[in-house]
Amino acid sequence: MRIVLDLQACQTSSRFRGIGRYSLSLAKAVARNPGPHEVWLALNGFLGDTVMPLRQAFDGLVPPERILVYSVPGPMAENEPANRWRARASELVREQALADIAPDFVHIASHFEGWIDDAVTSIGALDAGMATAATFYDLIPLKHAETHLGSAPHKEWYLRKLDSLKKAELFLAISDYSRFEAISTLEIPSDRVVNISAGVDEKFRKLQIPETERNELFRRYGIFRPFLLYTGNLDPHKNLQGAIKAFAALSREVRRAHQLVIVSQMDGRNRGKLQKLVKSLGMGESEVILTGFVPESDLVRLYNLCKVFVFPSLYEGFGLPALEAMACGAPTIGSNATSIPEVIGRNDALFDPTSTKSMADAMQQVLMDEGFRESLRVHACSRSSRFSWDAVAQRAVEAMEDKAKTGLSSKRYSLQVTADARYAALLQKIPLFSSALHPADFDLRSLAASISLNDCSQSKRQILVDVSALAVRDAKTGIQRVVRSILGHLLADPPPGFIIEPVYGADCGFYRYAHRFLRGFQGLDHDLGEDFPVDARRGDIFLGLDLSAHLFPVFRPVLENFQRVGVKSCFLVYDLIPVLYPHWFPKGMSAVFSNWLEAVSAHADSLLCISASVADEVRQWLQRKRVDRTDLNIGYFHLGADIDNSVPTRGVPDNAEKELKRLSDSPTFLMVGTIEPRKSHAQVVAAFEKLWASGVEANLVIVGKAGWNMEPFTESLHGHPERGKRLHWMEGISDEYLERVYRISSALIAASEAEGFGLPLIEAAQHKLPVIARDIPVFREVAGEHAFYFNGRSPEELARALRDWMALDQVDSIPRSDSLPWMTWRQSTQQLLAFLLDPIGRQDNKQTDQEDYCHPGVSKVVS
Repeated sequence: MRIVLDLQACQTSSRFRGIGRYSLSLAKAVARNPGPHEVWLALNGFLGDTVMPLRQAFDGLVPPERILVYSVPGPMAENEPANRWRARASELVREQALADIAPDFVHIASHFEGWIDDAVTSIGALDAGMATAATFYDLIPLKHAETHLGSAPHKEWYLRKLDSLKKAELFLAISDYSRFEAISTLEIPSDRVVNISAGVDEKFRKLQIPETERNELFRRYGIFRPFLLYTGNLDPHKNLQGAIKAFAALSREVRRAHQLVIVSQMDGRNRGKLQKLVKSLGMGESEVILTGFVPESDLVRLYNLCKVFVFPSLYEGFGLPALEAMACGAPTIGSNATSIPEVIGRNDALFDPTSTKSMADAMQQVLMDEGFRESLRVHACSRSSRFSWDAVAQRAVEAMEDKAKTGLSSKRYSLQVTADARYAALLQKIPLFSSALHPADFDLRSLAASISLNDCSQSKRQILVDVSALAVRDAKTGIQRVVRSILGHLLADPPPGFIIEPVYGADCGFYRYAHRFLRGFQGLDHDLGEDFPVDARRGDIFLGLDLSAHLFPVFRPVLENFQRVGVKSCFLVYDLIPVLYPHWFPKGMSAVFSNWLEAVSAHADSLLCISASVADEVRQWLQRKRVDRTDLNIGYFHLGADIDNSVPTRGVPDNAEKELKRLSDSPTFLMVGTIEPRKSHAQVVAAFEKLWASGVEANLVIVGKAGWNMEPFTESLHGHPERGKRLHWMEGISDEYLERVYRISSALIAASEAEGFGLPLIEAAQHKLPVIARDIPVFREVAGEHAFYFNGRSPEELARALRDWMALDQVDSIPRSDSLPWMTWRQSTQQLLAFLLDPIGRQDNKQTDQEDYCHPGVSKVVS
């Protein structure tokens, strides 16, 4: 079966209460105990802030691709009358989104959500043929309507939800008492109601708490005497006022020797009411402690340290706090009402919650009778061990299995009904309520957008390729050559089941389809349409191919949304040079790059580096920043070198033939790359000045545009006495012309002090051009033994190295690049796709044949 767990109870304010804890624990246990079944999660995308914590909570339990984040046209909290049309529409949209993934069973963790929160639950609103199981907690609002359903609209909402709940094929009751209520009060047939009970999380356990830690905890909450503990909400049925009155009724000596500690989140009004009650009973403020909200870690310690836990509730579906306290070894007493006896499991630990005397007598006995108290402590550990979430989950799954065997297959036609038919049914349903509730134009647009975002029925998924810099201007940098090359091959040969869509970051803070750019890039003569905003859905992939650090931090929310809805994102990391060497860059560039790197390391699924050296630097940076993401894949691949297949730029100057002939008459040394501080152009030019002064006849050709922080140097190039003679600066030449310059050159000089890869080394090897490279790790990685390496930053040291190379060249002993392994851009793109489509499966990094050279290396981030 395919079991879909609707976890809105873990997204609304219920997540701070017992319902939320129950729902999360049950869902995790079902994910741990699926049997032969497939477990999915369904999350409400409108409650977006809660999506990532839940994704992380289920990391390793539910594959990310089985987490459906559906869009609904909110807001839809029904305590606001203006939201009610959207609430009805959202019910239909949610059911359609769920039906599209063809579940056998949808489990609703809490059906009564959506009054004060933007949640939406329904059963059979669309009649999509899905079988539904719902956790059934209690009927407290129905039986205590005067305190829980204070207004007519609230009561109407609750009764409508109750009618909807009755359509569920299966009620998963949390206790025998809860099961009895469903059968007797709601008249649900007994074969549709199963008691799955509850469990206790392993974090609720006995602890050895050091004295210093205990003292600090007590100081924080104002505890200085042995104490009775209560935790829960302040609803009237919890009978907290009864517990306070019973505590006040203890003998003066006993009461003065203890404190009553109440752990409950409360506003100022409720706090004032309780303080007023305490004062009216003749007690001081220190006798009854109102802690307010307490972190779960503190709550566990309070359970462990209390002298007794008291649970005075008049009505419970189960009574989870009592079980948690018992799991921590707390002697526990509670009401003899509803489900609480099932939890405590001992008659002499029960009292009449409607009787102050009965409750006070029970408190007095457990506080003063050490033997009785110790027996309750032993009983607590024994009793709580019988409640296991794994057993609860197994009972739930078995109940769904049994129900499926009894004829539900005839209902499950969502697989047989086409998506178009379900869409038509949805549109037919909307007019049934829209005329009465009067949707605004905005509501209709929101509805259309939600339906579109939820529609994953397209035959092909999108790979959204970021070309944000290239789409604005082709600066002919090395990175843009990479973008052109890989994009060209992706467009020419997309992976099966995918369509390639170039996109760019727009000023308004979202991505647009780069249709205008694509027309020019591919030379198309037909209109692809406008540059509409990107419509990204679960299952799509975003590839950060271009370096678009300038978009951040403005675009960080876009990545967060991709992460929430299930769009996988992978970013290429070309290098970390602006972060590691900020002094080489214009002011502010390091901060811009850091913003980008922090955003992608926090929200991307994968980082793909262009060399193993960069991948190592990324891992080290993440460790320094204490980024601990076990789900972040880091890999690397190598770039291609065949310029003819890199969507090359075209065009050569009119005097090209004459210029190339003149260069080929003497040894010509070539530098390729933007003129910027790290490239060491100044050292190379100064070294050649020394060679020329000593009578060496050789040309130095610099190919690359002027970069930043190099104005004095580039001015000196323009006015250099050897300019146009033995020194040649070719600014912004085309790939076609660069290809011809490679052919007539004698050697490539790669003098950069830091690089991400070193593409010119590979391009030189393709032309069998010898390589003279600075001895840095990435050049060793790329060129291995096929290059001549030098060290030192002074012109004299480089001049000596060049003389040594020339001497070796005279005797034909220089390292040859002929056998340096290099890839085509097609092979490089295949490597990228192998990582992109299966980042975890490609963990070998073995060199095999030319086609598979240097499979991407993959690792996880571990701090």
